[in-house]
Amino acid sequence: MMMFGTGPFISIPYTVNSVERPGPHALVGYSIALVACICDSLICGELGSMFPYSGGSATYLKYLYGGNSLGQLAAFMFLFQLIVAGPAEVANGFIAIAEYLVHRSNKEICWVFVTLPVITIGAVILAIIFGFANCNNDYLKVN
Repeated sequence: MMMFGTGPFISIPYTVNSVERPGPHALVGYSIALVACICDSLICGELGSMFPYSGGSATYLKYLYGGNSLGQLAAFMFLFQLIVAGPAEVANGFIAIAEYLVHRSNKEICWVFVTLPVITIGAVILAIIFGFANCNNDYLKVN
């Protein structure tokens, strides 16, 4: 979220404004991080196909490093850092929303706050409908 969501709109302007001579410094770092994120996405896709279980990165760490050894510690450390970094990411999103709303009229703000939840609820309803429409009953049988 910080990399491709609100992060560029918060971090890049503040980074560029904080240097002595403003320039493309933040974009160079952002471009390097983009390549790292693409590599991370490809790795996560490969791990997801190798270990199709719920739990995401914590599960991958357990399977890769062992469930009762270093994998347990790695999974714990991943989840612990998520608990610490999660509120900062949410705060970053709130800062971006607040800065966005400062430059808008009340009519535009009202439209955003009505439209976005409607779109979200509509997407959830469509996902449920399409999920049940493509449901295979063979998967629901218990042996």
